[in-house]
Amino acid sequence: MKSRPLSQPILILALFACAARADYINSTVSLGGYALDSKDATHNGDFYQMERINVSALKDGLELHVAYGYSDFYEKRPNTYQKSNRLALANVSYAPKGLDGFKVKVGRDFMTLIERPVYYDGGDAKYQYQGSVQAELFGGYGVPTVYQSDIADFNSDKTIIGGKLTLIPLPALLLHFDGLLNGKHDNGTLGGEVQGRVSDRVTLSANSVFRLDSNYFSHAEVSALTRIRKSDQFQIRYGIQEQKIDSTRNYDYFVNRSHQFLLSGYVFSWSNKISADLDCGLLMYQDTVGQMLDVKLNLYGFFAQWGQEFSTTTNALELKGGYSNTYWSRYRIDVAGGYTRYDLDVMKTNLNAFDFSVQPTLLLGRGFEVTMAYEYLHNRLYDRDQRYFVGIKQSFFRGLSK
Repeated sequence: MKSRPLSQPILILALFACAARADYINSTVSLGGYALDSKDATHNGDFYQMERINVSALKDGLELHVAYGYSDFYEKRPNTYQKSNRLALANVSYAPKGLDGFKVKVGRDFMTLIERPVYYDGGDAKYQYQGSVQAELFGGYGVPTVYQSDIADFNSDKTIIGGKLTLIPLPALLLHFDGLLNGKHDNGTLGGEVQGRVSDRVTLSANSVFRLDSNYFSHAEVSALTRIRKSDQFQIRYGIQEQKIDSTRNYDYFVNRSHQFLLSGYVFSWSNKISADLDCGLLMYQDTVGQMLDVKLNLYGFFAQWGQEFSTTTNALELKGGYSNTYWSRYRIDVAGGYTRYDLDVMKTNLNAFDFSVQPTLLLGRGFEVTMAYEYLHNRLYDRDQRYFVGIKQSFFRGLSK
């Protein structure tokens, strides 16, 4: 049984005491751990602990939000992060009563920008006017990567400065602009988006990211979304995308080179329990054109997915399936499996990956649940890797009318 100092969990849990008198509290605490039985790592019988804590509290315009996670399980695995002690979010915000629509925030936060979200330690100021104008300025330092053991990194090279502006001049029109300077040697990027509703059935949108250091668009896209029947939707997208990492979702990845794309998709929805998705399109690289096709079916908790991408340089096949349902409001079962086969001309080999997992959960009421899980993996990094998990989870909510 592995152990470690409990100072950080105790510190995080102390936040619950600080928030105990708040008007609004929403929290989730997960405690558990993993055991490992693997071909490519010696099994020593250790139980690797895991904890996740997420707390939000609000009182008199002052709001606290903390999200923390730890697991020493990954220290056992080759080719994975050696440090997984992560303080994902830790910030305090304040909305003065005399300044409607104004809010300031300090701490660790996550900022969404077009195609380039960032984590940072710093501050943020936001102003919103009657839902039609929202302006935001933020700045600070980039959060250390998972390869670093430091909880903060105040290196001047990781300075982050940015802002966002959203305008809704008409009910059917939205304009958004954002900018980011990431590091003192970065000339920055500018992002923009326009979204307009032509009718009750048709919505048009366009967005892009422009790099000031090299004067080119790292991302640009136009799309149209149409509601055909009451619940059916058809979408078509065209754009350009620079090099980007694509995950196979089976604990492996490859880098998708800069390319143009033309994609279309249709969602058939017969009810909230029966639907079918069809996506297809072209991926246009500098030296070749690839095709992709993806089909997904959902039927009363069951799902099945088949996807394929093929070109002269990259070929990938992905099969997925699973089942999820809750019985008698007390028992939940989740089962999933997947298989991926792909080859890249730079690696001159076929790669295969598959995984299977099953997770039964007992719902005991009042936000309390007990869960177990088993997972079997095989891929480029792990050969016949089995993981066993057991844990408890408690969710708590108290509203303003306590």
